[in-house]
Amino acid sequence: MSDAGDALYAEVIPFANEIDALLHNVFGVRVLIDIAPLGGRFVVRNPDPLCLMINGEALGGLHLDFRCTWDSARTFLAVDKSTIKLSALLDRAPIFRFEYERQAHSKPRAHIQVHGHRGALSHLLS
Repeated sequence: MSDAGDALYAEVIPFANEIDALLHNVFGVRVLIDIAPLGGRFVVRNPDPLCLMINGEALGGLHLDFRCTWDSARTFLAVDKSTIKLSALLDRAPIFRFEYERQAHSKPRAHIQVHGHRGALSHLLS
């Protein structure tokens, strides 16, 4: 890894630790957060979905994916692209996605997609 890659990795580690701490504080469990190089960037994600339980029954999985790079001044960590997705465990159908794309030009940079027509959402809410 180059010096620039090492420096970026050094910034990505605290970001990944913050995600881990947030998930632990909200859900009370530790989640494996993976950091992997990808073309001059780093991907921070949970390789296995965080299982969301309701009354002891596993109903949903939370997926996180952040593509990290430098900001335009190459000074601070920036997220190029991210996806936070909730999927039903019943059929793996997406329920909602929050997506961000820093360089988007023909669509909003951040948007939420809700798949409310799916039976999985009704099952999750019941």
